[in-house]
Amino acid sequence: MSVAFWSVKLTNGKAVEVQPPEGYVLNVQQAAYVGDAHTVVKVHTTSVEGDKLESVICTLRNKTADQVSMSLVFGYDVPVAFSAEGKGEVYLSGYYQPGPEEDGEFCSPDHSQI
Repeated sequence: MSVAFWSVKLTNGKAVEVQPPEGYVLNVQQAAYVGDAHTVVKVHTTSVEGDKLESVICTLRNKTADQVSMSLVFGYDVPVAFSAEGKGEVYLSGYYQPGPEEDGEFCSPDHSQI
């Protein structure tokens, strides 16, 4: 399995759903803003318990904060959508990578089996 580049363009009010390929995770690394004002970027997903979550992941402003680095990871089995509220366009980018092996055994932080 390999790593593959990923990118999506967000425009005002239009949520974009993303579905990583089965067995992969999505790593969102960068948000870049193209516009003259500001925009708020949100993620819509679910918690481990299955509750709906909506969270602001960044606020981008022309000439002051038009790019931001981040480290967000989403599995293929969890619904995720991104949206932008404001004027201009936001480009999110990152990559898909193979997800962790699911062998049914859990490991502690020191990698010993529990």
